[in-house]
Amino acid sequence: MFQRIFDNPNKSILLFFALLVVTVIAVYYPSLSVPFYLDDRESILTNVSVHSPTLDLLVNGPDRMRIIGYFTLWVNYQIGGLEPFGYHVVNLIIHVLNSLLVYVLAYQLFCHFSPQGLSSTELKKQQTLHRLWALAITAVWALHPLNTQAVTYVVQRLASIVTLFYLLTIIFYIQVRKQTNLTKTAGYSVLIVICIVAGLHAKQNYVGVVVFLLAWELLTAPAKVRKVLLWFIAGASLVILATAPFIPWFWQTLNAFTRDYSAATRPEYFYSQMIVLWDYVLRFFYPFSLQLDIDQNLQKSMEPIVGLSLLAHLLVLGVAYKLRKILPLLLVGVLLFYSGHVVESFIIPIKDLAFEHRTYISNIGLVIALAALLRYWADSASVMRGHWLVGGLAVVLIVASITTVKRNVMWQDPLAFYANEVKLSPEHPRANASYGNELMKLQRFADAEVYIKKGVDFNIARGKITASSLIAFMTVLYEQEKYQQASHIVMLGLRHIKRPLDRSNLLANLAYGYIKMGYCDFAKGLLKTALKLNPNNKDAKTNLAYCSGGRRGG
Repeated sequence: MFQRIFDNPNKSILLFFALLVVTVIAVYYPSLSVPFYLDDRESILTNVSVHSPTLDLLVNGPDRMRIIGYFTLWVNYQIGGLEPFGYHVVNLIIHVLNSLLVYVLAYQLFCHFSPQGLSSTELKKQQTLHRLWALAITAVWALHPLNTQAVTYVVQRLASIVTLFYLLTIIFYIQVRKQTNLTKTAGYSVLIVICIVAGLHAKQNYVGVVVFLLAWELLTAPAKVRKVLLWFIAGASLVILATAPFIPWFWQTLNAFTRDYSAATRPEYFYSQMIVLWDYVLRFFYPFSLQLDIDQNLQKSMEPIVGLSLLAHLLVLGVAYKLRKILPLLLVGVLLFYSGHVVESFIIPIKDLAFEHRTYISNIGLVIALAALLRYWADSASVMRGHWLVGGLAVVLIVASITTVKRNVMWQDPLAFYANEVKLSPEHPRANASYGNELMKLQRFADAEVYIKKGVDFNIARGKITASSLIAFMTVLYEQEKYQQASHIVMLGLRHIKRPLDRSNLLANLAYGYIKMGYCDFAKGLLKTALKLNPNNKDAKTNLAYCSGGRRGG
């Protein structure tokens, strides 16, 4: 079999890649009938920027920092409205394109670190081996079930789009490094600039590619280049330290801009992420308990588990650096893994501590690092090792494909999906609330109340109360005519929730309960206050018009 591949490598690789694309489409076919979930509502279903017939709202609105991704959502809406099928087709196309880029990148890396001075026959054989290894890396990554969240969950298209520009940047950068033709160097440099602009407007974690390229150069470049880079970093650090006391407004603005979650300090978030990163690695090697809501606790101090996790990360980096001359691809893979997490899993606090879609880029680094180790083990005269590798790869791909299909099938049924979420994370607030909401859609209100209440209680225990969870709790109580109990829930929320839009929504929902109890006059005062906080509150306007019409309890 191997001899046939070497005799006609181009045809064989093309055939294998076509088979891979067909397999990827097959395993993600169930995702085409998956409904919208969670953040899809805010980003797609109720997003006026996406629904607008022009791009004005998108260009000038809150989504402009991620305009590349939201532009694709806008195009989807203009073509197919709110039918999920079209959105999933685009997500799948992006994943297939990323798979192609993973192949190109892996092949380039193998060629980049190949021994020089080979004869034409040896070079041809080496290139064929590089293609086969690149194809194996691509297949494992493309079919791995840990990537399903970035592909199947529509709004996480942003993670797959930023990966596309992330990969293109590295691919073009490698081309720049090896070019001797000034025109081609300039052309690839222009493409890199385009990717930088597009990547930063796809998702902010694109900056990780800068960290990757800088770290790669520092660790693998010639001594003269490393010296220049170190002097540059040292100079920039001195400038920052010298100017920091004189421009406090800049650092305050930067601090506010680089956090999405105020309840955690940067050290606390860093401590937590040291454990989360190992959780991601475990899910990569054991992807059979995947979930949307990962239940991770915020680590308040350098606990022993945090210290051990940090030491383990440093050990991995140290070993990869130590072996850089023997296994340069191991170092590249490790750097790609950590750089992929440098924004969302480092010191920039984000509301959710862990999400599987954050591994989409970093999984490429994991597969490359693993391939580097396996190829080093396989590079011997033993043909048997090659057969073992092929057999092992076949088993891995079959298991990965089956698991990915099962995961996508589960996404098709929100009730089964969230039941599984609660099973895996019984104390996660959103998992319980989401399952309760699905039960409420089936008019199983008593059962729904149990889980929605758990979601609120778990949030309170964590020192966090959200308007959306309280409104869901009120809704299920209203459905059971427990109006008095619902009013107590709102009073609790109003003590802690200060955001005007959230307070407006809570007051509008509270007023609805009083209307149902026949107290329209009292409800009017609540509704007027709600409209002062948010003049665009449609529920408040509707209920105020209802009360002003003289009706009671309707």
